[in-house]
Amino acid sequence: MSFINIMKQRSLKTVLAFGAIYIIWGSTFLATRYAIETIPPLMMIGIRSVIAGIILYLLSRLKSKEKIKGENIFPLFALGAMFFLIGHGLLAWAQQYVPSGIAAVLVTPEPLWIIGIEWFFLKDTRVKLRGILGLFFGFGGVVYLIASTTGSSTSIMIFLVLH
Repeated sequence: MSFINIMKQRSLKTVLAFGAIYIIWGSTFLATRYAIETIPPLMMIGIRSVIAGIILYLLSRLKSKEKIKGENIFPLFALGAMFFLIGHGLLAWAQQYVPSGIAAVLVTPEPLWIIGIEWFFLKDTRVKLRGILGLFFGFGGVVYLIASTTGSSTSIMIFLVLH
């Protein structure tokens, strides 16, 4: 296989991966918005989290025969509970009061928080300037898209969240 064919395959895989992220990640907020109209937010997120956990567990068992170690069970449950209650739970609760686009903007700083927490607690400096700039430009792009398609009250809310 020639170098050009390899690069074309990589480019196609990259485009498909970003397309999947845009469709799957983007539709999550809209789906949550519609789901909480008939299902209480924490119950909906709980069901979604359990189903996702089962799917991920089964996929991991297919890929690897290694079992979960006993000492990892409590940290895994603790992380899952925090992810469920703090991350998705608060997001679903908030979407009762704010549009799904604003909810998406409010979640976009999550990678920045993760990198900041990792750096502070683990003193890990693996993320280079290029990656950090990409995170900030990505966040700025989402803010711009939402602010440019909504009213001025949304822009004021975004400004207050950022500052």
